[in-house]
Amino acid sequence: MAWRRMKRGLRGTPLDWEYELKLEKLSELKERAQKGEIKLKFLDEVGFDLTPSIPYRWQEKGETIVLKSGRKKRLNVVGILGRMNKLFYQIYSEKMTNELLIKILDEFCKTLTHKTVIVMEQASFHTSNAVLNKLEEWKASNLEFFLLPPYSHKLNLI
Repeated sequence: MAWRRMKRGLRGTPLDWEYELKLEKLSELKERAQKGEIKLKFLDEVGFDLTPSIPYRWQEKGETIVLKSGRKKRLNVVGILGRMNKLFYQIYSEKMTNELLIKILDEFCKTLTHKTVIVMEQASFHTSNAVLNKLEEWKASNLEFFLLPPYSHKLNLI
């Protein structure tokens, strides 16, 4: 046995057939973006807080090291990153919901001048009925989506 830091991992793995199919489609989208037919963007969310998460640390015997931290509001960021590292982002303090995602995507639509495809994971708020009901409206604004297979975060460049 060894005293080691634990790693966080995903709860599952993608289905092989779905992963291969989506990987092929994503390659086609990248080629189309390279030719200038579309703009290809990648969307993801991240949250930050001041509560450290450190499962262990070496300490002198008899010494207790305390990490100063406090409960503060979480700071969340939604980013939409292009392949040329152009980033559109929104910072917010509330929890991510489908309503918030719709608001952010509506703001992003105002910046579009070219057909754009956003690659994103299948989080529940990405595939909610409220979001699905907006797809036709966004398509009319030159915005379409490509959903990655579950547990395939490595395909998301952001």
